[in-house]
Amino acid sequence: MIGIPSEYVAKMGGYSIKIGGVQVEVKVVDIDYASVVNSQINEMRSALITGPRVVGVDFKYLNTIDEKYNRKNPCKDPHLLVLSTVANCLIVHNNAPSFSTYPYHNAIPEGLMKFLKDNDVCFVGPKSTESVLSPYSSWGVPAGDLAAMILKKSSLSGSTSAEIARKAGVQYDGPPNGSGTSLKVDIINPFVLNEDQVKLAVNEAYAYYKIGHKLLSLL
Repeated sequence: MIGIPSEYVAKMGGYSIKIGGVQVEVKVVDIDYASVVNSQINEMRSALITGPRVVGVDFKYLNTIDEKYNRKNPCKDPHLLVLSTVANCLIVHNNAPSFSTYPYHNAIPEGLMKFLKDNDVCFVGPKSTESVLSPYSSWGVPAGDLAAMILKKSSLSGSTSAEIARKAGVQYDGPPNGSGTSLKVDIINPFVLNEDQVKLAVNEAYAYYKIGHKLLSLL
């Protein structure tokens, strides 16, 4: 993706989608554009000034579909890191095999690394992350574990996002079993996402944010 000046990239990749009646601004940025990623992280930090400092986290694999030959080419490593606050989501697109595989982890923008290691922020996400962000961050806590501890219901640790949201008392607008870890993209250019793909990509991270915010507000 390198080749377009950062000043133009900063004006690209913006989406405005509606989730549960809330207008959510989403930015899709390639990890190689450190200045743009760091700028978006700063905007996300500004949304955490009041209330519980919570960020929803999710990871997506790209699953390229060749409609002409009806072939699928699933990736073995997550290529999208999704971060979400109340009305601000960031999708960081990584072209390397993994966010944690040497030497690719050395290219992770400093602002992103510091943010993920911020102990004052509670990152809430899925049950399994397969150490995608290791060694930079333990990334936080699974939404089910957080719900189990706060609501004192151990069974929630293995529950779906929809069930956790229901128990936490927040609206969940995604599929009953979650949107999954795979995102179908066009084989011609898997790096370009349409609005429907962006909504699927951020749906779980947004749900994790709402769950985390509601649960920590109960304390």
